[in-house]
Amino acid sequence: TLRAALAALDGDAAVTVAELVPAVVSWARGPMSTIFGGCLDDPRVTIREADVGQLIRAQKAAWDAILLDVDNGPEGIVYKGNDSLYDAAGLAAARAALKPGGVLAVWSQGPDSG
Repeated sequence: TLRAALAALDGDAAVTVAELVPAVVSWARGPMSTIFGGCLDDPRVTIREADVGQLIRAQKAAWDAILLDVDNGPEGIVYKGNDSLYDAAGLAAARAALKPGGVLAVWSQGPDSG
């Protein structure tokens, strides 16, 4: 997701990546770095070791786009607390964090079971 976003963005873009588990960042910079192709070291990228929901709720009209690639779909199946990203309050927080005309995109391997 990050590499594709960077390829589509201008050189003056700014991308914030929220990763809850510090070991994942270390893994992506270490043994799996060739797969990531250096995108974590792109000067447009800021890595925040933080809960993405908290990061979203703390922002107002901050981003042009929010790309959620947190679970395998619109359910908190990896971490039950992620359900709050997809409920009405979570979606309202994402909308508030977006600039006018901004886009919320959720990666999903399949449809929501609800």
